[in-house]
Amino acid sequence: MVLSIRDLPFPPMWVNAFIVNELKKYSEFQNVLVVPSTPTAIDDIYKNTLGPYPDVAVQYDRLLRFRRSPSYYIKTEQLLYYVYGLPEQITDAIIVISQLLDRSDAAAEDLNKFVADMQAGRLTNAEPPQPPLVKNPLDPNSEIAEANVYFHDMKVYQLEEARDLTQLATVRGLTLNKLLIEYDYHYGGITPLPKEYT
Repeated sequence: MVLSIRDLPFPPMWVNAFIVNELKKYSEFQNVLVVPSTPTAIDDIYKNTLGPYPDVAVQYDRLLRFRRSPSYYIKTEQLLYYVYGLPEQITDAIIVISQLLDRSDAAAEDLNKFVADMQAGRLTNAEPPQPPLVKNPLDPNSEIAEANVYFHDMKVYQLEEARDLTQLATVRGLTLNKLLIEYDYHYGGITPLPKEYT
């Protein structure tokens, strides 16, 4: 049997899709951009965007963490989010993201339901329901990525640290804020682990 790297779980894909879906429920956020942290300067996000500028842009870094328990089944990761936009848009986006995800296991349940709905081709806020296209970042030719992670817990922390102020000046009038999203999950599908593993 030949294995493919594209079949490995990539939790940030689901967290990012969930956040974009929830932000788009608000009229202030109809154009949301989420990208991995690859540009070298803040304004690269806007220079490389085709079409209209996004209402809010989120740049993320994935941070792997050590396990909190001797059980290797449940993993812990963090996403470091840089949120860009006008000051009121950043404040609104921070409020939505923090209230959406800083609810421990309740947020994880909502995210798992979202992943299951996407896998089944349902979208809860679309009328009529339409299947979303979540592309696996490791395989841009895929249409809908396989749901192979189950989330257990989520927390959000707001950080005060800012990027280089000389870079900030190039964005003219834009500001940023930084969030740390922490989540626990396990590999292997959208079903909970048996009790003996938790």
